[in-house]
Amino acid sequence: MQNTQILKPLDLNTLFSAKPHNAELVAVLKRLFSLENLKQDISLICKMDNDLWVPLSFIADLEPVRTLTKDYRQVREACKVTGLEYDYETQSVRKVFSAPRTKLAVWKEGDFSELGALSVKKQRDCTLLQFQTEEQTLQAYKHLRAAECNCLIESTSAYLFLLEELQKNLGQIEQCELYKCLNSIKTYEKQEFLELWKACSPKMPPTFKLLFTKCRVIKRNPGVN
Repeated sequence: MQNTQILKPLDLNTLFSAKPHNAELVAVLKRLFSLENLKQDISLICKMDNDLWVPLSFIADLEPVRTLTKDYRQVREACKVTGLEYDYETQSVRKVFSAPRTKLAVWKEGDFSELGALSVKKQRDCTLLQFQTEEQTLQAYKHLRAAECNCLIESTSAYLFLLEELQKNLGQIEQCELYKCLNSIKTYEKQEFLELWKACSPKMPPTFKLLFTKCRVIKRNPGVN
């Protein structure tokens, strides 16, 4: 009788981790999609749609990824190991995260300086307090509720959160010749940034485009608009 060998189901994670540079590839992807980098990396933001999806082909073509592997399927599996969502129909990836809740709406007149808010803005029917962290927002909420104040913690979509963070970081482009981010995969020279803008702006979400057009670097180079 001929011996038959029963094959076990293929474990993609085991297969993936068997190659020597895959741990480094996963590390690069984790760094690229870290919240710190998502708030600052211009090239990545330019490729996002409003739901944070990024074409996998763009990720696979990034130099730090391409130097490790040119295998598209391996990059796709690495994204899954990293914990990214993958859309088979559009072949895009994204990191799902909840934006920190840092805004507190209060329906009561008063002096809120003791709460340590970064800003206090009077709205039409309430006062909006902006805090630096979600922990500070929760502490202020508990304090106000204990004082029987009508208040509500506002949630922000991840997309709008990145927009706000991007707006804060645009000053780095306006104030220097080089755009540098400590946690970014890449550092952009001014000319390189302008070329990137010219290539990406036609497909950029309108809200992002509006923010970028306020940069002095772009204003002083009207030919790239």
